[in-house]
Amino acid sequence: MKEAKVYSVMADEARDGHTEQLAVCVCFVSCKGHVKECFLGLQKLERFDAQCITDTIEELLQYHTLSDLLCVAQSYDEASVMSGPVGGVQARFRQRHPEAVYVHCYAHELNLVLCHTCKAIPAASDFFGLLENVYTFFNTSLVNHTKFKELQKDLGLFASELVQLSNKRWACQVNSIKALLNNISAVLATLEATNTPIAKGILSKLSKPKTVYMLIMFSQLLGITEGLHRYLQGERLAMGKAVESKMSVVDTLSKLRTEAAAEEIFEKAMDICGSYNIQIPQGARHKQKRLEGFVLESRCGATPDLTSSAEFRYEIFFPCLDRMLQELADRFSGAGQKIMEGIQACNPSSPTLLSEDALKPIAAHYHVTIKPEELVAKNFMKRKMEKEDICNITTAFHLLDEDMFPTLKVIFRIALTIPVSSCSCERSFSALRRLHMWLRRTMGQERLNDLAILSIEKEYLDNVDPENVIDRFAKLKPRRYNLMLPQ
Repeated sequence: MKEAKVYSVMADEARDGHTEQLAVCVCFVSCKGHVKECFLGLQKLERFDAQCITDTIEELLQYHTLSDLLCVAQSYDEASVMSGPVGGVQARFRQRHPEAVYVHCYAHELNLVLCHTCKAIPAASDFFGLLENVYTFFNTSLVNHTKFKELQKDLGLFASELVQLSNKRWACQVNSIKALLNNISAVLATLEATNTPIAKGILSKLSKPKTVYMLIMFSQLLGITEGLHRYLQGERLAMGKAVESKMSVVDTLSKLRTEAAAEEIFEKAMDICGSYNIQIPQGARHKQKRLEGFVLESRCGATPDLTSSAEFRYEIFFPCLDRMLQELADRFSGAGQKIMEGIQACNPSSPTLLSEDALKPIAAHYHVTIKPEELVAKNFMKRKMEKEDICNITTAFHLLDEDMFPTLKVIFRIALTIPVSSCSCERSFSALRRLHMWLRRTMGQERLNDLAILSIEKEYLDNVDPENVIDRFAKLKPRRYNLMLPQ
């Protein structure tokens, strides 16, 4: 990392019993030109405020002697204590590291897009509330769950469980929908065989064409974003590739906003309705009553039934799709418009590849002076692209010679160092759960931190000689048994 001279920092917090643990990771480009993310450590937070978190990050950077290097970016989630532009961690950290632009974790951003889409449209909010009720009915009662598993076996279905919804667990919405679609015959059969008011109420809601339509619709819409979810949770991501992937999702969703796509969803839903004898209401829709002289703060009465493909299209499909596209457009702001344009100018597939106007703002922000003669790299890159497959910033970075293009090499290194997400910190909490189990609850913070580093960065242990560790351990203090072997 010290050879790279630039790095970015990522942090996230999680509750561990009665304490708050802060995980800190760094991202940098190795001397071989590979993007690497390393875990620095776990720190116990004495207070959960912006100043305490900022000081904790600074102390950890100083402990690893990174304070003198250039921090080009910082990435956290959207909690106000972390992302606040005035008193948040990102604002306080930039007081000490002015060049460290704030990047909101893209994985968290995508999850917020889905959560807000599911809550903003009343029909969608009711639908996901029904999914949660179905999960609760089958998983909080042993009798209901046993009956469900028996019917699942009798119907020849693959043994699987329903999935609970959660705002914090990524991509759980599409997994919950797929689980219900795969087991809908067993779910309906169990509800029909259960003579309780709750079962009858859930069965009544599930046995509506609107519910079946939204099952198919959200299965398709959220299935498009599922791949992006998995990609954003990976390691060694480049900002340029992440932006391209997000734009691909937006383009795919935009192309779905047609009557033909909506009709296809409607036909699939009607096929399922026909299989389970779910009838579409016939006749004119009920006219809503006007309540004159009253002030209403919420809806009253039942929502009207939808009776045609056009009504499903304009009442449900288009509003949900438009909201999702709007959320995707409003979020993913990245590291600022000018910085993002500079990163895209490093992308071989971008039309602004090595554009001087696009590179100047990012170069000025990080105090890099671009030499005009180095822009010949644009022609050099185009010639290489005719012979080789240069599809991302990493490949282009390897092609640039440091002696021939020194300042461009620095800008490309910075573009690769700016993180896409803080998922590395999330993964460290998975290790924390394995390490800090109930048998080790008396373990101190220092030992917990050391074990976490050994567990997460275990590939570096291959370079450690066990004999040297044993000798060092033996010399720490006098012990009952002499572990030093005679020479």
